[in-house]
Formats: sequence, C-alpha cells, structure tokens
Amino acid sequence: MSCAPGLEPVLLAEVKALALTTARAVPGGVEATGPVGSYELCNLWLRTASRVSVDGADSSGELLYFRGYRQEIGRAPLRETLAAGILGLAGYTGAAPLWDVMCGSGTFLIEAALLALGRAPGAQRHFAFEQWPSHDARRWAARPRERTGVVAPVIIGSDLNAGALGIARRNARRAAVFEHLTLERLDATAFAPAVGLAPGLMVANLPYGIRVGDEAELPSLVKRLHANLQRHFAGWRYAFLLPAGVEGAPAQRLPLQNGGIRCELWLGQVG
Repeated sequence: MSCAPGLEPVLLAEVKALALTTARAVPGGVEATGPVGSYELCNLWLRTASRVSVDGADSSGELLYFRGYRQEIGRAPLRETLAAGILGLAGYTGAAPLWDVMCGSGTFLIEAALLALGRAPGAQRHFAFEQWPSHDARRWAARPRERTGVVAPVIIGSDLNAGALGIARRNARRAAVFEHLTLERLDATAFAPAVGLAPGLMVANLPYGIRVGDEAELPSLVKRLHANLQRHFAGWRYAFLLPAGVEGAPAQRLPLQNGGIRCELWLGQVG
C-alpha cells in the first residue's frame, strides 16, 4: 500500500486495525500480508492509502483519494487521503468536537464524519480488482461497509467564503453526512465557540503559495488566528497545515506534502 510521504505511521495503524497477518512501514507506504481477498478490505477501508498493489498488480484503479463524493472543489483543494492522514496524526477519533475554521469544500469535515461514523471511505466507488477474472463478487458484496457502536460526532465547519460553504454542503450531501455537520460563515481570526461546547480539535488548511492568496500575508494570518485561539479556545488542540518554514505558534511540526508543495503540519494545544 502506498501513501503520501509522512503518512506511513497512520497507514500502518490502519492496516494493523484490519488484522492482517503481517504489516510493516516502508518509505512511502506499508507492506503487509493477509488472508485471501485482503486487498478488498484494504481498498474499502484504508483512509490514507493512495493505492493497493498485489504482487505488483494495481488492485485500486483510480487513486484512492477519489472517494466519489467530492465532485466540486474550492480554491485550495486538499486530497481526501491527506485530510484523513492529518486527522490520524492529530489523534482524531470522533469522541471530541472537531472544527475546521477554513473549511473550503469540506474535505476535513467529510473525512472526519466518515471516520467518526464508522463508514468505509471506499463505499461509494469501484475498484480495478472488480474486473479481475478471479474476483469473487459474492464475497465482495458481503464485505461490511459500516461499523457499529459509534457515537454521533460534533463536527463544525466555518469559512468566510459563502460560495465555499455552498460547495461543502453539496459535497457533504453526496457523502451522506450533511446532517452530522454544522456549517457557519465566520472569520477564523475573530470568533468564539458556543457556550457549553467542550474543547476539541481545530483543523485548517491555511491559504498559501501558488494555490491561494499572498504568502507574504500568511505570518500575519497565523498570528491573528493564534491570538484568537488564546482568547477563546483554551484546552483545544490544533492541527494546521502550512508551507514549510513559516514562523508562528509553538507546535510540533511534521513534514508533509500537499500537491507537491513542501508543508508542515503544526500540532499543538492552546494553553
């Protein structure tokens, strides 16, 4: 199984959760062995894998970030697999609230909802192995697409761009998670949580580089965002994706790539 650089630990944890026979991380992915048909489970359930190969044969077809729900994108698209990987690196399980303060087309929100609700990320798409002569259609149809015992999550998305919020709503409806989201038009640098909302995880794919905006303005944006966190979000954790080398809030910084751009994932907690 291949994945984006930096997501190997998350992918390894996912593969181990599928109870395959063996699994070990390698640069750019995970190598594993398992019972007959294990590649079906991997394609269906792995949230951070880009592709699943079996003895060199591609069993996935289209890259696995093509979930099927995101038919519209905003100005700063984030691959579904990277969004899921960031949630994994941040330790998100669905038990605590999640807030994407620059939600754009809603990728973080939808991936968080699918994870929290126990729904397979590949449930809405087809895979190359379905065309293999050896494909067991009956076994494949019997594979569970949902897990039981999950709790309804608290997932909030906000953005200043009304058009982006519209795209997020439509994508969430296609993913069948819209009823689990709260979407609001808010300024990420000047808002507070509702009274009674427990601390959770704040995420953001900040605008930068050739994708959106003026990178020279980014340090100021980060400073204002962090100041607002200090004012209103004590106890919240955060996971922010930024280009490498930006100065700002104290945080653990993990190297990642987003669309070929060298980035850092800032992981921290508001004191």
